[in-house]
Amino acid sequence: LGRGGMGLVYLAHHRDLHRPCALKVLQPELAAEDQDYVDRFVNEGRAAAALVHPNVITVHAVGQERGLYFLEMEFVPGRSLNQLIVDEQRLSPLRATALAARIADGLAEAHRINIVHRDLKPDNVLLTLQGVPKLADFGLAKRVRPSGEAAVPEGLCGTPYFMAPELFQGAAAGPAADEYALGVSFFLMLAGRHPYPGNTLDMVMGSALHEPIPNIRKLVPDVS
Repeated sequence: LGRGGMGLVYLAHHRDLHRPCALKVLQPELAAEDQDYVDRFVNEGRAAAALVHPNVITVHAVGQERGLYFLEMEFVPGRSLNQLIVDEQRLSPLRATALAARIADGLAEAHRINIVHRDLKPDNVLLTLQGVPKLADFGLAKRVRPSGEAAVPEGLCGTPYFMAPELFQGAAAGPAADEYALGVSFFLMLAGRHPYPGNTLDMVMGSALHEPIPNIRKLVPDVS
């Protein structure tokens, strides 16, 4: 189903419950090289399993089989929010607002039980065939990989376009950073572009830290 920095996601069939599920498998080389990464994968998988909400992908199990670490999750047969934006370029204000509100509902429940996403972006929002948004990869933060020659501060996690300015200055990711990322995602849904569309990490960091967010009304006339 997909590939990311952490591992691969497969469409699987649950042999006992006789239903489709999504199986995320941690890359074996990561597991072999970094035990802390494995521990974080398992601990945060357990934390995510405690989060049950209509707008969050449900994690059913976390475990190990034949040396492979895995998460077994709800399978969503639709497409990602990012793919929707790519397909339609930008969404109407009404549709974008409806999606953002439901994503915010899922975030609010997570924050209520002290779970922070840390990498909220349209790629991590899946849409059911009925158009219901569901947040994926809760709490499974990924280390930022530099773009161009830019250096990444130690411990920085997330995706630069969606990172709150304070994260670039070394602050820990908290609920406010998730809310900022949701705001950037909302901007992207409306405008079809990022507020700070730099080509390198240094450009995105500099814009996020020193420039005001572009006026969405000038970019999208039908936003009131």
